Order: sequence, then structure tokens, then C-alpha cells
Amino acid sequence: MVKLKSEKDRILNHCFTKFLGEGFRKTSMEVLAKELGISKKTLYKHFSSKEHLIDATLEVAFKTLKQNLNHIVVQNTNAVVKLRMIAEFILSFAVRVNEKWLNDLRHHGNNRWKKVDENRRKLIEENFDKIIDQGKADGTIIDRPNLLILQILISAIEGVINPSFLINNEISLKQAGEFTFDILFSGILTKKGRKIYKQYKSGNQNEIKF
Repeated sequence: MVKLKSEKDRILNHCFTKFLGEGFRKTSMEVLAKELGISKKTLYKHFSSKEHLIDATLEVAFKTLKQNLNHIVVQNTNAVVKLRMIAEFILSFAVRVNEKWLNDLRHHGNNRWKKVDENRRKLIEENFDKIIDQGKADGTIIDRPNLLILQILISAIEGVINPSFLINNEISLKQAGEFTFDILFSGILTKKGRKIYKQYKSGNQNEIKF
């Protein structure tokens, strides 16, 4: 039997999608209740205030990010494929993020942006670090300090895959992501790693030699 989501989970899932795509500053609890088909009283039963709801929604975002990254890291495959899988996940997540959400966090989030930025970097650092170690061990990632590789990866992701850069340079998120990861991976992968990366991108996973 399929376990149905609780009322609280349904509220959080709706708000996660709503806030990510439209921001939260101009969305009232009354509007959210109407969209969910419940009363304001019911909404307030689960969340004492809009601020409480926003924080709970951010926790859902962090949990989703952590679970997906951890799932990729424990895959029974080589470091190159894991790097590419993480890149694809980051891109798919970024596509859902609207600039209004980012602006609300930066300017109306009561210091939430700092927490978001710190947690995001921590999750990426922890998971990339494990993959880099694996890649060095299997000969697919160059032998350079992890800290340096991590900083380059994170700086590139934050610098290119963001609304301001995309608008000012008239490039799509998908293009920016693909170009960015191609450049990064070609720099940190060994000859063996680049061969695997090329095979994976071409869809020839069956030909990949571990």
C-alpha cells in the first residue's frame, strides 16, 4: 500500500515549488491556504507564522539536496560518472529556481541567505571531496590539492550558473552549465578520466571501462 503524504508534507511540498518559482515575499498565508484548498486555521495549525513556513521550506530544500548528492556519491561507479551526475542534478535543480526566490532570500530573508549559502557550500564540498579522493585513487582525477579543486568548482558554479550572469550574457542555463562543466572537467580529469567523460556524455555508458 502506498503511504499517502501527511497534510503537513503536502503543504511543504506545495510551498517548496511555489517559493522556488515565485519567491515568498508577496505570497500571503491566505493565498497559500486557498491554493492548497484548506483553511487559514489549518495552515496555522501546522505553521505558526509565514516565517516559520519559510524556514521549514528551506529545510525541505536542504534535505532534498543532501539526499540526492549522497545518493550519487554511494553509487557503484567511477568518479567521472559521479561528477557528471552531480552536474546534471545541479543543473536540473537550478532550472527550477526563479530570480525572485534568490532576491527574496538576499533582501527579505532575515539572514537566511547566509545560512543557505553556507549549507550549500558545505554539502557540495563534502560530496565533491569524496569523489575527488575516489578519482585520484582510480586515476581519473589529477593529483592536485582537494581544497584547490573544490574552490575552482564551487567558484565556477556560483559565478556562472546564476540569473544575473545569464541575463547579462544572453545565454541559457543549460548552455552555461554544459560549457562550465565541460571546461572544469577537462581541467581536472586525467587522460583516462576525459575518455570516460566523453563516452558518458555521448551515451555510450556500456563502453566505459572502470
